[in-house]
This record gives sequence, structure tokens and C-alpha cells, in this order.
Amino acid sequence: MARFRPLAQVPGPDDPLRIAWLVYRGNPHCGGQGVYTRYVAREVAARGHEISVFSGQPRSTQRLSPAPVPDAEQLLRARLRDLAAEHPRYGYRRLGVLLAREGYRVNHKRVQRLCREEGLRFHHPEKHRKDSAPSLTAAVWPPVITRAEHERLVAQLSDPRRRTNGATRPGAVVHWLSGVAVCGECGKPMRVLTNRGKYRSYTCVRPGCMKVSRTAGPVEEYVQAVLFALLDNPLVLSAVSGRSSDDAVVAAMDQVDALTARRDSVRVEVTSGRLSAVDGAVILTALGDEITAAEEQLRAVSLPRRAADLDLSGLRERWAGMSPARKRAVADALVSVEVLSMHGRKARVFDPATVRVQPRWA
Repeated sequence: MARFRPLAQVPGPDDPLRIAWLVYRGNPHCGGQGVYTRYVAREVAARGHEISVFSGQPRSTQRLSPAPVPDAEQLLRARLRDLAAEHPRYGYRRLGVLLAREGYRVNHKRVQRLCREEGLRFHHPEKHRKDSAPSLTAAVWPPVITRAEHERLVAQLSDPRRRTNGATRPGAVVHWLSGVAVCGECGKPMRVLTNRGKYRSYTCVRPGCMKVSRTAGPVEEYVQAVLFALLDNPLVLSAVSGRSSDDAVVAAMDQVDALTARRDSVRVEVTSGRLSAVDGAVILTALGDEITAAEEQLRAVSLPRRAADLDLSGLRERWAGMSPARKRAVADALVSVEVLSMHGRKARVFDPATVRVQPRWA
């Protein structure tokens, strides 16, 4: 029979304990059980005891990675788009017949689903109308603006950084670094939380992080001092104003057009049989990544510099009377603000080394 080994020394009432805490599926950052366990473990460890928490994986952190799209599916979608462009009056049933003639084994319901996912729309002419309007042809009109100007407008209007500057609308900007300052741990924008109704602090509110928090007043004063120091330099205004030249936009457009033409030629070679389906899928995947990168470059050179639309003259004198939304627009156009973790520094003393402010043109 096994015997328990006697303890070498019986612990006293004031000696530290070794505690094993069992949790079913506790998440220490959200939910009731996990947060409660985190606070209890912190207090127990602060009293000098040794505690180990054993927990299963929380369901809120479980993710299923999306299944990759097979190569045959990509070729089928590419061929379906080509047939829809060649026959704009054909519906999904007629397109399914054309695909079946080319050797694709696909039914009409799958073709209908693929057409819906690809955003294909079909024109159905009105029936039983003898007085219908004559067919229209493409007209040739002189361009109102150049293609470079069109790309600039599209990039500027679709830019997610566009913000309205209404001071009276609901949800107006109150803290001018909110959304500009980012967390140094996860890189997400920080928001202002108010403690006890009067103490403001820029805090990372991303679930799973929430590790960085700094008092709002010292951070705003430090960033304001850096902005004034930058604007005192006469070379700054010339560095942040203006926009990319039309030559850069035209070069980026040519790059996108060349890659798109290359992708279309590969699709033709696969359809005609001069190139195998496997090799075609590999080439199309690589070309898709290059086209995406080229379109991002085109969007970047088409966007005007955000500081070009701002009046930066006499900013130091006008700063006190500016609205928080206007201050945030200036800060977002000139600098990037990253709030770092304390890492052992005194939490109640503001350290400028924990706030990284860098010019955006550097």
C-alpha cells in the first residue's frame, strides 16, 4: 500500500501557500468568470502566496481559418467573368450551358451562386413591346477631366480617413488625440476613458490587449509641444504641402494596366489549352497579388497630402481657440503618435520616452 510522505515541515498559519485554481473556460480579459479569476489571482499573489491558474481555451478566442479557394474554382470564376463580358445578355442558365460545352461540370444552381458572388448583373429586355426604344450604342464624348484627375478624386473620396468636421453633430470629436494615438503593443487606435467622472486617460480598448493607458493631459501637452517645434521650422510647410506629380500617377496607372493585360492574356492561354490549368492558377494568383499592390500604390500617389488642405500659418496663436476636431486633423496630418508600455517605469510620473511622436514625411 502506498504511503504519503510526511512533510518535512508543517506550514504555519502565516507561511505562504501553494494554490491550484481550476477554471473551466475563463477569459481573463472579458466575461465574468475569467475577469473574476484574474483579480483574485492578483490579490492572492500580492499577499505572498503562490497561485497557478489552470483553464481551458475560452470559446471567444477560438477561430476557424477560412478554407483556401482551390485553383479549379479560381479558373471557373475567371472563365465565368469572361463569358459574362462576352455575352452581356446571357443569364446564368445560358452561361452554364456554355461552361458545360467547354468541359466544366457545374449545374445551374452553382452558376447562379457564382454569378451572385462575383456581382454579375444581366440585362433582361422587355418582352411583348413593339414600340420599344431603339438599341443604344456607345457614344464618344470628349473627357471632362483627365484619367489622372479621376484617379485622384476616386482615391480621395474612398479614403477611410475622411472625417466630417461638424461640431454640433452627435458623436463629435471631444478628445483631439482620440483615434490618432495608437497602442504600442497591438497598434490599434486608443480611446479616452474617464475614471470617476473627471480623470481622463488614453487607453487601449482592444479585447486581448488593454495593456497601455496614459493620463490624457500630459500626453496632449507633449504632442502639442512637438507640433509647435515642427511648425517653427520653415522647411516643414514646404515638406508637407503639395501632392504627387501627374507623372507618378500616370506611371502607376500604366503599371496597373500592364498587369491587368498580362492577367487577361494568361486567361486566354488557359482557355485555349496552350497553358495548363495548374500553371495558369499559379500565375493568376501571383498576378492578382501584384495587381493589388499596384492598385494600392496608385491610390497612395493619387491621394493629396492631408496637410495641403490645412491652414498651418499662425497655428500656435490659433491653437487655443481651435475645435478638437480641427486639432485632430492637424495632428493626424503631421505626426504619428504611438503610446508605449511603461515596462517598469513609475506609473504616476509621466515619461516623454513612453510617447513616440514622429513626422509622417520622415
